[in-house]
Amino acid sequence: DLSRNINETEKLIHRLLKSYEKANENNKELHSQLLYARNNILNIKQKMNGSKIRKEVGEENEHPTIWTYLWAASGSSRSTYGPTKSHEEYFNYAEEIYSQLDYEYKDLKKSVNLLLEKINLIDSPSIKLD
Repeated sequence: DLSRNINETEKLIHRLLKSYEKANENNKELHSQLLYARNNILNIKQKMNGSKIRKEVGEENEHPTIWTYLWAASGSSRSTYGPTKSHEEYFNYAEEIYSQLDYEYKDLKKSVNLLLEKINLIDSPSIKLD
């Protein structure tokens, strides 16, 4: 769910930027906030999925992602012995990463909702919300 929410918010920020470009008024502070939100969502997405560029060239990520730990923790599902201490540790690491990303996402989502209200004040084209 978190991954889907991050992707949807990224699309919304993109729409907000497009709407700002077509607005009748300019507001440098709002534009700056939109760009800041875009950078934040890209950072959250990279923390969640790893570097897209590194994947393209077949290089390892600097740090393991939540998916790396979940994959390692899922190894216990094929075991007749149940989860080992390592599997439990990997799952705990994934939980820690999830909690941090979820907190960052919720904080960003609040600011994006405020930006959505502000963009309507500068006479910009309406944004279709899914």
